[in-house]
Amino acid sequence: MEVSSDYRTIFRSHSGNTPCTTLHSTGGPPTITGEDILKSIWQVDMGYSKWVDLAILFGMVIVYRLMFLGIIKTSEKVVPIFKALLVGFPKHSEQVTVNPSS
Repeated sequence: MEVSSDYRTIFRSHSGNTPCTTLHSTGGPPTITGEDILKSIWQVDMGYSKWVDLAILFGMVIVYRLMFLGIIKTSEKVVPIFKALLVGFPKHSEQVTVNPSS
């Protein structure tokens, strides 16, 4: 059974060392820890801590904010250029002055 990484993180942080009693003894210990359940049944990798997941999450927030800022700043510079190209170049009008005395 495959569990998404979000649920793995939640399970790992909330039920790591919680002891659970078994309903029927099959020759094993009468209690099993949450870590054993996560490893054997849910097949969750317990190699790193929840703080690594939190650091990854904060890193993602920072990267996405920088991407958003870059997109906004780029659009602020590029949009006026495209608007000028779409409107076209202004035509220069020649002003002719006529001397009324001649």
